[in-house]
Amino acid sequence: MATQLRTITPEGAALGARLGRRLRPLAVATGIVISLGLPMTYSVLEHAALKRDARRHAQEIVVQLRSRSLDQILSDVARDPAIIRVRVLDASGTVLRVHERFTPSSWWPELRAPLAYAASTYDRDIRIVEVAVSQKALATVSAGLFLLSTVVGGAVALVTYFYPVRVVRGMERRVDALLTQQESLLETSRLLASTLDLQELLDRLSGIARSLPGIDVVRIWLRDEATGTLALQSHAGVRATDADDTREIRPGHGLIASVIETGRSLALRNVAADPGVVNVDWVRAQGIASYLGVPLATGDTPLGVLACMSRTPREWSRTEIALAETLGTLAAVAIRNARNFGELTRRGERLRRVADLSRTVSSSLDLDAVLQQVVAGVLALRPDIGCFIRLVDAEAEVYWIGAVGGFTQADLIPALPFGVGLTHVVAHTRAPLLVFDPANDPRTIPATRAVFGARTYYGVPIQAGDTLVGVLNIYFAANVTPTPAEREAIDVFAGQAAMAIRNARLFADSETRRRTAEALGEVGRALSQALDSRVVAGRIADGMCSLLRAKTSALFRLDAETGSLHGLALSGEAAPTLGPDTVLPRGNGVAGLAVSTREPAVTADLLNDPRITLTPELRATVERAGYAAVLVVPLMVGDRVIGALGAGDRAGRLFKADEIRLAQAFADQAALALDNAQLYENAQRAYEELSQTQAQLLRGETLRAMGELASGAAHHLNNLLAVVLGRLQLAHTKSPPPDIARHLELAEHAALDGAEVVRRMRGFSRGQPSQDLAPVELNRVAEDVLELTRPRWQDEAQVRGVRIEAHLDAGSIPPVPGDTAALREVLMNLILNAIDAMPNGGTITVRTWATRDAVSCEVADTGVGMSPEIQRRAVEPFFTTKGFHATGLGLSMNYGIIRRHGGDLVIESAVDQGTRVRFGLPLVAPALASPVPVATATAQAPLRILLIDDELEVRRVVAEMLALEAHEVVQAASGNEGIRILERDPRFDLVLTDLGMPDMTGWEVARAVKKMRPAIRVGLITGWGGEPAIKSEDRAAADFVLTKPISVERLSAALGHAARDARSAAEPR
Repeated sequence: MATQLRTITPEGAALGARLGRRLRPLAVATGIVISLGLPMTYSVLEHAALKRDARRHAQEIVVQLRSRSLDQILSDVARDPAIIRVRVLDASGTVLRVHERFTPSSWWPELRAPLAYAASTYDRDIRIVEVAVSQKALATVSAGLFLLSTVVGGAVALVTYFYPVRVVRGMERRVDALLTQQESLLETSRLLASTLDLQELLDRLSGIARSLPGIDVVRIWLRDEATGTLALQSHAGVRATDADDTREIRPGHGLIASVIETGRSLALRNVAADPGVVNVDWVRAQGIASYLGVPLATGDTPLGVLACMSRTPREWSRTEIALAETLGTLAAVAIRNARNFGELTRRGERLRRVADLSRTVSSSLDLDAVLQQVVAGVLALRPDIGCFIRLVDAEAEVYWIGAVGGFTQADLIPALPFGVGLTHVVAHTRAPLLVFDPANDPRTIPATRAVFGARTYYGVPIQAGDTLVGVLNIYFAANVTPTPAEREAIDVFAGQAAMAIRNARLFADSETRRRTAEALGEVGRALSQALDSRVVAGRIADGMCSLLRAKTSALFRLDAETGSLHGLALSGEAAPTLGPDTVLPRGNGVAGLAVSTREPAVTADLLNDPRITLTPELRATVERAGYAAVLVVPLMVGDRVIGALGAGDRAGRLFKADEIRLAQAFADQAALALDNAQLYENAQRAYEELSQTQAQLLRGETLRAMGELASGAAHHLNNLLAVVLGRLQLAHTKSPPPDIARHLELAEHAALDGAEVVRRMRGFSRGQPSQDLAPVELNRVAEDVLELTRPRWQDEAQVRGVRIEAHLDAGSIPPVPGDTAALREVLMNLILNAIDAMPNGGTITVRTWATRDAVSCEVADTGVGMSPEIQRRAVEPFFTTKGFHATGLGLSMNYGIIRRHGGDLVIESAVDQGTRVRFGLPLVAPALASPVPVATATAQAPLRILLIDDELEVRRVVAEMLALEAHEVVQAASGNEGIRILERDPRFDLVLTDLGMPDMTGWEVARAVKKMRPAIRVGLITGWGGEPAIKSEDRAAADFVLTKPISVERLSAALGHAARDARSAAEPR
């Protein structure tokens, strides 16, 4: 066919045009000849006849002239309608007589022309007779013939021109159709050589068939050899509609099945009306009118159907049907080749997988990997397969899941008991089992029917010799029967799996014995080599995980007081999820059950075991960790339980009796190792506590000495600051210019800041509790400090080309009594120190947590760390490693602040391992001495005041500040002088005395004044930087205390308080 069509070339399509150009002159000439020839021929013949008639009449007249007169003859002629004119002429041509039937103007003159002449001798004269007969009939008939011949000529011309052209153009259309068919068939032929991919081949065939004239929609259906079901594989020209589209047709249903059964093409003009149509709604939604179904077959083997459809009602010609059948034949060959190639490819892939599996079985003892490779090989047989392997556990009498593909672990029962399910049928009969509808088979477990649905089950036993070691379970699509080649491949995979299981179990047994010996030896070495409980705990957890080949293991320490179990070490996959700080409340979890019963506890499903109690948080953690089978053995030293050791694995695993005994033996040695390590750590901890106590005592003596120095310095500095602050405030009362006033304000703030520094130095040296403690959110303070220091640890670090990260690990802590500003300064100093300790970048972590009676905070860095010598001196005042630009007061000030809050500060550091500074604050505020009240009222009337101070400048500035309030001030340079003045003049409302004077202290002055005049109010002015220590006998002597430097506002408030108390005392009671 292709060879014949190749001779038809596109040049044949121009034949009609060329023929038309050549026939056009011939058609015109034929039309002209016919139009003119017939009337002209008739005219000639008729004209000749008329001439004969005229000649005859002329001769008759001549003959009659011999015997009759001319008049008689003409009268007879007049009665003959055929003769229209007769003329008699003589020899010279002179008309002798004329007879005319019509006048010359009444008719066409030419019709009167003589048609015949006759000559005779009459009376010896020559006579000429002209006879003209009527030509009216000739003209009429000629005109009619001309019209008729014109019509006939035109018709003949048209026929002569158009009929050959039409015929040729019909031939052109056939040539075009044949060319299209030729291209389609050639393209189909090329498909055989261009691709062996079945889907690509079918898609191309759909496109080619749709390109044929009159075909709008093409669908290709292929037949399943095993079930006979026809499935839609490719289509072209289909519109998107909401109508249901049947894509799978059972044998004996629909037009497609009819084509398959008859093996002949089926052509329908109105397909929607045919009762055999399965998907009528889809046909109508697509607007399909006519249908042509062609079988795809090679020999007697049906492969499918090529369905060609038209949206225009039409009759399918024999040529179109033949072309579609030719396409179908070529397509069938291509489909057969593609299927054969695919089968060869799959067979090669199966052989490759079998070879790979054989190599894996011979080279690997990882059972999970081998079984998963077996499942992958089965899944490669078909695209719609689900497969899983169950392993036989004769001791536990269950079938375990070994590997899964096409399903999830959650779809399957992890441990299937003996005696139930199709798996057991295969295991019991030790023969392959094929079930076409397992969902309705009574042997199927009801819980799994919804999972497997309408599939075909095929199970194969996995046997190593005479020993059944597992079952290979395969689920095909519905009503699918595995082919002999597939069954052969499945048997090979099952055999390989049997070898792998046998080898793995032998290896597992030897590995178990080896791991047992190694693990027990490891515990023995741990007893003699390691005394760090964390190291020992880690080795125990790792040993347990390796010994039982579990997914995870955990070691817990028992808290004898609360009964809770605290995580010491974790190992395996679940370690990141569980975390090192896992705490199990008393009786919770499998570990709680093992500790309470003092016996090993085992479960195959931790989450669903009614014996196990789990808190919601612990349940959520276990679900995230992904293990459910758990074995826990108690750790016992003598009759004392010190903890628990457990192993966890996938859901459904049942730990065997020998594994439980092995775990218990391992736990006995582990308990000894752990107990020895904890005893050693307790001894180490006691030694460290003793060393810290000694260091703290030494630090206290150092700080006490520094405190004495700080106290003296604070007294003198406060006296100086009192003068500075007082003079600044007095100058401000003079209404200076704005620019001067601004400078005065700045100087005043500086003096107040200096006074605050002196106060804190004094407080640091005293170690007294802070006075104004309020609830402090330590997490909020930490957040603020991290944000305040961001320019240092982020911006400046980036400028230096290093990266420092800082973050807060905020615990759930209650508010703590404290001084927010002081605690903010502590954290600020610690973070700045951490930044300085990381010149190459690192991480700063601020962590908070709460205990029963305190809140703790830790600042950790990954910097250079400190040597033991530097760590010992770190809190000494003025000790620094940062050079001359540092004061060395940061950590010492921090230490003093924390001590005033009733807490303690601890430093942990090592060279190149970073530093951790931790401080704790009690939840109950430290006891405070009752302070001498400080008034907040405002003076209402001038007072007479005795002012006593041994510092002249201080005395003067205070006197001037009192004078601003219109008070009368009498000054004394010492306590004795002040007493003498009071003895001479007792009319004073208030006595203000300095606390520290050489001859007489302020307390002595106050007691003397109260003794002399109990009603006089006494105020103390101190330069010691804080509230002085008050003895019980001195408490009633002073009414209020003012600390230097004194501001105008504080002095005015104190005087107002004194005036109010004086009035209250004077009122009658």
